Amino acid sequence: MIIESTYKSPRVTIDNGILNITGVSVPPNSVDFYHPILEFVRHTESIIINFKLKYFNVSSSCQFIKILKEIESKKSQVNWIYDNEDMLEAGKDLMYLAKIPFNFLPY
Repeated sequence: MIIESTYKSPRVTIDNGILNITGVSVPPNSVDFYHPILEFVRHTESIIINFKLKYFNVSSSCQFIKILKEIESKKSQVNWIYDNEDMLEAGKDLMYLAKIPFNFLPY
């Protein structure tokens, strides 16, 4: 699955159990945007999620938490790839809320 980015939504790719969410995430309706991704995650046994975001809004973070809650009991890995301290702190906040360990990787 590939969802190309727009000026308000991230590029999303899913291939061989790897989910990449890259760019800016401020879609007009984050529930609708992330629904197919959440459905994919619900039906997979193991997954690697790579978040490489420049910015996201509260509505997107709620969807990220839903996705992360779905992988609690699955074989999974979450990589938070950041380029500034604000995004590092945002990743730490999500990790705390989701109660799932993240790997923090600067770029």
